[in-house]
Amino acid sequence: VEGARNRLADLEARLGGDALGLLASWRALGRRIEALHREVVPLADAAGASALQQYRAGTVDLSTVLDAQDDAWRARLQLAGLVTDLTAGRTRLALMLGEEWYR
Repeated sequence: VEGARNRLADLEARLGGDALGLLASWRALGRRIEALHREVVPLADAAGASALQQYRAGTVDLSTVLDAQDDAWRARLQLAGLVTDLTAGRTRLALMLGEEWYR
């Protein structure tokens, strides 16, 4: 952990205004990914599973199940998109700074 803090302090010292903005966006994106991964996707998956159980019990129709499962897949797709954006941001930072900063 101390090594990561030292690398981050070194990074911040080397960054200019544009790169600092990119770093702030990158961190915010990481927080969004964490929230989706820990909260939204599991809740969407649980809603899909619940809808399927209700369908099997005869209390909801198939369209309810399909809507719930579609929501779960959309949450996963959103998560994948954000991870892609995070990776692209990391690449932009690495190009700005040289690759040695994150090792």
